[in-house]
Amino acid sequence: MKETHVFSSTLVNVATLGYSATLATLVNVPAVPMPADIVFLEGGNPGTIVIGGGIGAAAQSAVAGVPGNNPSRGTRRFFTYSDDVRFIKGKHSWSMGGWFHKVQQNMSGVALGSA
Repeated sequence: MKETHVFSSTLVNVATLGYSATLATLVNVPAVPMPADIVFLEGGNPGTIVIGGGIGAAAQSAVAGVPGNNPSRGTRRFFTYSDDVRFIKGKHSWSMGGWFHKVQQNMSGVALGSA
């Protein structure tokens, strides 16, 4: 939405408000299709398998989930607001304004936190 307000022949204000939202479903597609009988770990996140042991707060997973089985969904929302003031005096022109842009992203699904 855009609103233009003319205060006088030398002073104009233009305000713009915008909103956009997108939704995406993501699936890791394997480069080469794998038959179901040779898949090591079926399903989503296999948890953590530690090889070699060690002491630590969080161990890295040695095995990742099967491609194509870790669907996730993402939503992004964009909020935009701008305001400009323009002033003309003789052959001089001044412009001043501001722009605010906020991005919000939400993710959900099995793929979060998997290796």
